[in-house]
Amino acid sequence: MSIYESGEDYLLAILVIKERKGICHSIDVAEETGYSKASVSIAMKKREFDSFEFYIFLKS
Repeated sequence: MSIYESGEDYLLAILVIKERKGICHSIDVAEETGYSKASVSIAMKKREFDSFEFYIFLKS
């Protein structure tokens, strides 16, 4: 399953923010990646990345 570069950026940002703050919100991802809040919101709604792939990413 392929993942877009922006999807990778979201995953990495979520991981970094979660480790730093213990919780992650869309606004945090937007600030961390430099993407607009709307872009982050749309990507999360569309699930640009597969949820299982996301789980594996966080566990590794």
